[in-house]
Amino acid sequence: MRNKELSKGPEWINLVLGAVLACASIMNAGSQLAAWNAAVTGGLIICFSAIALYRNQSSAARYNLILGSWAVVAPLALGFGAIATPMWLHVGLGLSVAVIAASQIMSSRSARPAPFK
Repeated sequence: MRNKELSKGPEWINLVLGAVLACASIMNAGSQLAAWNAAVTGGLIICFSAIALYRNQSSAARYNLILGSWAVVAPLALGFGAIATPMWLHVGLGLSVAVIAASQIMSSRSARPAPFK
């Protein structure tokens, strides 16, 4: 039971990081595109982290990896890379979410038993 509780720590961290990104949309009032992207991406990270906490699904880590990667690429793809604050918020929080999700995926793959041959 103790291992199950420890494995939920990264999901809680991603949930908080998603909330920070969603709340950062208020700070991005200068760029509406950055604000909307932060709110939607952060909200989706919150949702998938909550699903992973409630149902203990490892597939949510894959979605968080995709969303974290999107948050890193979004400033360049959506054209608000020249505005320093929203760009660094997206890149920093996106990298954090993506690294945590990638470590969860890697640890779940190494925890699986090898198939019989």
